[in-house]
Amino acid sequence: MSDFTISFVVDGTPKEAFDAINDVRGWWGTDVGGRNDEVGDEFTYRVQDVHYAELRVIDLVPNERVAWLVLDNHMSFVQDQ
Repeated sequence: MSDFTISFVVDGTPKEAFDAINDVRGWWGTDVGGRNDEVGDEFTYRVQDVHYAELRVIDLVPNERVAWLVLDNHMSFVQDQ
């Protein structure tokens, strides 16, 4: 297993950034199933025959941080899954 962590600076309040990150339907589209409001929630993202991801919320501190664990992922355009 490998870890991937990213951080970046945005021009906004911590609440605005947190709300934007957690609005997965707002930036992934309506192809999101499930919930991502609480630790333990699981959700999926699917683009037919292109990308499938299943994620679990493992850390959630309002206006501070969120962490998702990728449970399953497949991208048709990537050879090494």
